[in-house]
Amino acid sequence: MKKKFENLTIPNGITYCGLLFALVGIYLLVKNQIILAIIFLTLTDVFDMLDGYIARKYKMFSPLGADLDSLVDMVAFVIPPFIIALVFNNNLLIASSVFLVACGIYRLARFNIEKKVPGHVKGLVASLPPHFIYTAILLNVSLGFLAIFYVIFGIMMVSKILTKTKYMYLTTISIMSINLILATIVLVV
Repeated sequence: MKKKFENLTIPNGITYCGLLFALVGIYLLVKNQIILAIIFLTLTDVFDMLDGYIARKYKMFSPLGADLDSLVDMVAFVIPPFIIALVFNNNLLIASSVFLVACGIYRLARFNIEKKVPGHVKGLVASLPPHFIYTAILLNVSLGFLAIFYVIFGIMMVSKILTKTKYMYLTTISIMSINLILATIVLVV
């Protein structure tokens, strides 16, 4: 007998919380409140890590979970760099953001269908490029260099390079922390 609410799980609820933060971040981007947007978009990744951790630790998988996570990842991590390019209104950045979006979508689709290598991640996870992009923005990197970063990160996402999962998590947590500290400093000063 099937459970009536088999997709109603704590991890899926956490995923939706991440979606809410991502949408607020996107709204703030569109309103040209870049620093606040970066804070919300950075915190989105906390929910992304937490939903996966809880799902694995407590074996709370649902038929919907993996696809839901990838769809929210697209909204939270792939689309904001494109919106940033539109807000900055730079043609080179917009063109490179289209490439980044295409690579991000491919990476997320590949993640759900490819066989996993235990303890490793293939290519750069989709959440890391926007965090590095946020750091570059907070450090006032020129838009030309930012466009180059978009292309490099796109290539890294679709690469087949294997990285230990723990190093990817450590990198993500580190860059998220740096972004939150930098954004707070920019807001206060």
